This record gives sequence, C-alpha cells and structure tokens, in this order.
Amino acid sequence: MLVYLDQGDAFFRGFYLQHNVNRYTSTFEGHGGNPLYYLLVLPFVLLPFSGWLLVSLRRAWRHWRGAGELAAETRLLRFLVLWFAVVFVFFSLSRTQLPHYLLYGCTPLFILMARYRPLRRQRWLLLLPGVAGMALIALLPVLLPALSQRLVKPDDLAMLAALIEAFDPVVTAGLALLAFVSVVLAVSRRLAPWQTLVLIGLLQVVALNGLLAPAVMSVTQAPVRALAEIARAEAWPVVSYRVSQPSFSVYRQAVTPSRLPVVGEVVITRRDRLLELESRLQPARLELLSERGRFVLASVRSMP
Repeated sequence: MLVYLDQGDAFFRGFYLQHNVNRYTSTFEGHGGNPLYYLLVLPFVLLPFSGWLLVSLRRAWRHWRGAGELAAETRLLRFLVLWFAVVFVFFSLSRTQLPHYLLYGCTPLFILMARYRPLRRQRWLLLLPGVAGMALIALLPVLLPALSQRLVKPDDLAMLAALIEAFDPVVTAGLALLAFVSVVLAVSRRLAPWQTLVLIGLLQVVALNGLLAPAVMSVTQAPVRALAEIARAEAWPVVSYRVSQPSFSVYRQAVTPSRLPVVGEVVITRRDRLLELESRLQPARLELLSERGRFVLASVRSMP
C-alpha cells in the first residue's frame, strides 16, 4: 500500500509485468532462450555435487515404480523428481534464461541426494565433477589471456587486461593449492564420498568467494566505488547515461537518475560512449572530471 501511494502502479508494472511476465515471453538484455540451455547449465550449478546427482537419479529411477513397503518412499521420490521437472521445463521454455533461475528447482535435488547419502560405489563418478570444477577454477588465470584473441573492442580488452593483472601470484597460488587439496581428499578413502564432497564444496566456496570474487570485484566495482566517493565528496548532481551500475547510487548514498544529462549536471558513463553522448548534447560540451577503469565522470558545460 505504501509503495502504491508513493509510486502508483509503477512497481506493479515494473516488477510483476516487466521483470516477470515480459522476461518469460521475450528476450531481455541478450539472454536468449534455448530449450537445452539448462541441461548444459545444471552440472555447473550443482558443482561439486553433479556426480552425486547422476548416481542418485539412477537409484531413484529404480524406485520409481516401487510398491509395498517402498510405497511411501516412492511417493517422496516421485514428488521430488516432479518438483524439479516442473521448474526445469518451465524455465527451459522461457525466452529469457539465466543460470540462477534453476535454483528454484535445486531444493528437491538436494533432498534426493541426501536420501542416497550412504552411496559408496562408483566413488570416482561421485567425486570427479567436483575435482574437475576445482581444477577449472584454478586454471582461470592461465585461460584468461586466450580470450584476448576473441575480443575486439578496446574497452573489453582493457578490462580483460585489468582482470589478468588482478590474478596476482597470491590468488593464482591460492587457487592452485585449493585444487590440490581437493585432489588429495578425493584420492584418500578415509571419508565417505558425501563427506569428501562437502569438504570440496567448502574449498570451492573459499576459492570463489575468498579469492576469485575479490579479484573480479577489484576490476568491476572498485572503479565505480571510487567515482561514487568522489561525486559524494563534491556533492555533484549526477545522472547516468547508458550504464547500469546500481552500486554507484549505494556508494554515493543518493539516487542516480538514468537519462540524458543537461547543462550543469555531471554524468557517469563508459569511456567508449563519450563521443556518442557529446554528439547528442551539442552545442553543449563535456569536460572530463575523473576516470577509473572503463567509467568516467564528466560535467556538461555550455559553449562559451
């Protein structure tokens, strides 16, 4: 009610219609749909438990037609499988697809895998995807330079170079060490497979959140934060032009409208969009105030 009094029906149209109904029926931001998309994404979303899921599904299939004393268990298995299937099919038909949409169907899969926790056979099938995932994460600093041959835009190449630099020896060595520990855990047979996978999962969290994410954020968010702090200190009236960086408003502690700036305002935009913006502002001109990474702050001045 308070939102309606403040914004009218804008929230309903924006959240429920635009970002739910319209996202399902049309493609947003280039995230086009493909019926096979989530079939390929599922093993990565569930890492390091992808192998555990495969073995669990095979066991569940054997109980699918169960009866007698297995009837109650069979009903649970059917419920879990159908729960996941509804989510999987629903989002596979969506015109906009992002990996995290599949998380709505992961809860029944984890319950299903917990049901087959005592599994000990096919140990390598259970553990191999988790170990391979850790190895892939550890190899990212080595694989990133190869992307430079596929990028054309100078702005993208500059960001890639900054990202490669962010993977300093400490990050690279840390990722390699975590991958090595995961291999040692997989080779050792002192723990049950499910216990080993839980430990590999913890190593994966450390690798992603403790090492990988800070390195990436130093490239993608540090420039935005630096510019926001400058704008806040100077108390500039700032708008954004063709950039989607909500964190800029958070760091600046003020709402940043997204529109074409006018004379007397400051604009945050990407460096490669300055010429386009200046052509739209003629006869006004842009004066560069500060630059960090791919983002710039510029003031709009009237021609003398």
